[in-house]
Amino acid sequence: SGQDGHDGRVYGACFSPDERLVASASADRTVRLWDVDTGSLLYIFEGHADPTMKVAFIDNNRLVSASLDKTIRMWNIETALVHKAEDGATEKGHAKWVVSVA
Repeated sequence: SGQDGHDGRVYGACFSPDERLVASASADRTVRLWDVDTGSLLYIFEGHADPTMKVAFIDNNRLVSASLDKTIRMWNIETALVHKAEDGATEKGHAKWVVSVA
């Protein structure tokens, strides 16, 4: 891995709707947020227990990630926090791996 790169294979990446950011999902169980213009790492979102397979922007301020830990998580880019489960942001109980979001 590079200095700021993932510590595992990258399984998914996507641009923000305004094309200023790129988010990446990895076997290292993280989602990383990058600045398109500078290539700089802006933030590492941690919380999945198993590899993160896919990531998608909901809008310019929120991401959703899918993981082999059988959860999806919604992340707030402005606060760099996962939304609370009671708000329906961390969906648990999937019987199988969650490998995609759109």
